[in-house]
Parts: sequence; structure tokens; C-alpha cells
Amino acid sequence: MGAVFVAGLATAEAAAQTRAQLDAARQQMVATSVIDAGVKHPRVIEAMRTTPRHEFVPRASRKLAYEDMALPIGDQQTISSPASSRS
Repeated sequence: MGAVFVAGLATAEAAAQTRAQLDAARQQMVATSVIDAGVKHPRVIEAMRTTPRHEFVPRASRKLAYEDMALPIGDQQTISSPASSRS
């Protein structure tokens, strides 16, 4: 029983680390691909800071979710590059 509990904690800890890494990648993307690209509107910047872009792409593409590129989201559709959010 103890091993199952420990394994569950390890899984939860790994998920939290992944979430933290994704959050850090999102903040870096906003700084370099959004703000540095000239986006100035505070509401757009805040939306980009808080929207988990990785949740809108297939799991296989999640490692690329915060790169400055369009990504496929299924049905021959793409999610736009963050830099294309200029406003």
C-alpha cells in the first residue's frame, strides 16, 4: 500500500514540475515572442500570459506549444504563431 502512495506522489510531483516548466515557457514566450514583437495592449499581453497554449495542441506537439510558430490542432487547422497576436 505504501508503494502505491509513494508512486502516486511521484506522479503528482512530476506533473507539477511539468506544469511549472510549461508556465515558465509561456512567460518566456510572452516576453520574447509577444512583447518583443511589439504587442503593447495590456489585455492582449495578460491573455497571452494566462492562456495555457499547450492545452490547445495535441500532446505530441506540446513540447513546441510555446515556440514562435503555428502548430496543427487537428482537422487541417492550426493555432497561430504567438507573434501574430500583435495589437
